[in-house]
Amino acid sequence: MMRCAKATIAVACALLSAIAGEAGACKYSVRDVAFVDILPDPYHVYIHVGADTSAETRADIAAAAAAVFLDANVTGEVVDVGVDPDHLSACDVAGPLPRMVLVSPDGRTMSLPLGETPNPSTDDIWAAIESVATSRTRRQIRRRMFDAHSIILLVEGASADGNRRAARIAADATERVRDGMDQLPKPIAKPPYTVVITADRSAEEAVLLWSLGIERAHENDAYVVALFGRMRRLAGVLTVPGATEDALFKMLDLVGQDCECTLDRAWMQGMMVPHYWDTQDETLALESLDFDPGNPLVIAEVGRIVNRPSILTDSPTDSGDGAFGYTELVVGGNSVSAAAAGLQPVNDVGAADASLGGPDDSTGLPIGATAAAIVLMALGGGAFVFVRSRRAL
Repeated sequence: MMRCAKATIAVACALLSAIAGEAGACKYSVRDVAFVDILPDPYHVYIHVGADTSAETRADIAAAAAAVFLDANVTGEVVDVGVDPDHLSACDVAGPLPRMVLVSPDGRTMSLPLGETPNPSTDDIWAAIESVATSRTRRQIRRRMFDAHSIILLVEGASADGNRRAARIAADATERVRDGMDQLPKPIAKPPYTVVITADRSAEEAVLLWSLGIERAHENDAYVVALFGRMRRLAGVLTVPGATEDALFKMLDLVGQDCECTLDRAWMQGMMVPHYWDTQDETLALESLDFDPGNPLVIAEVGRIVNRPSILTDSPTDSGDGAFGYTELVVGGNSVSAAAAGLQPVNDVGAADASLGGPDDSTGLPIGATAAAIVLMALGGGAFVFVRSRRAL
């Protein structure tokens, strides 16, 4: 009888292991999930024109916005503030017209001039509008994101020592990731790739830095930002001095892992930077990932993964610096707050449409509870057999 009880317990343990293994398995990596846009949440650009803006200029603006934003995660709208002075994007925004007011998915805003005269040239209009969707640095990132593990963006400051320290942090973290890439559950072609924005190019990359939540507080500060998947920011912005190689590595170490059920998955859909995404990008993503991130079935499946309740409520690291929360450095200069503009931030991915969760996420026992019930029943059965055997003696 004792053998029977032991056998029952062994079977229960085997069932628990099998169920736990099934729960932990995930055919997508964290990096994979970041390429899938489960709830497209674009940037919005409101282009303000006024009474002095000619019909020809307005036509040029409308044509440029339609063409530039067609394949970008940005939408554009022309607003005549003479006709609609109370438009939500016009609140507390001053300056010569025409100008652009950019609104990020989390409600932050930025105001940019559109040329230097009331009727800028066609070239100036196109250059200004294109600066919202692309830039030299974003083109570099776009070329590398399909085969690289992740992108480390270094934003240099005025201090040469600080810039060297930031570069060393990136290099050391990259080396640690490279050393472990052969053990990843899903192969990635290349290790993290570093892109540098020098201090003299900050103005050129103003939109990119704003989208990442960076506004320089001190001229000597350098910043380290990790991007993964479809140009998404991973966790927070690291500031040098203060940042460490270990903090960056803890962020990067997650990218190649399975999107297993114990992870807090909300940050896997971190905010994208404004960028182009066309049919060529879709083809490159398919070749790199071995699945189509734009396929509706994939989007639905990843939506269930991201929105499924997880055991952990915090990120699976212990960085101690809150790096996985939203971090917005000083937002000033020509930016205005979302509250001042009367703009409401959109909901987080964690509050996404529950319909993407599927029936498995809202009905029935969780896998962990089911496994526990099986073990308890098995142990109960074993105990019953054991007691009966003792009585028989």
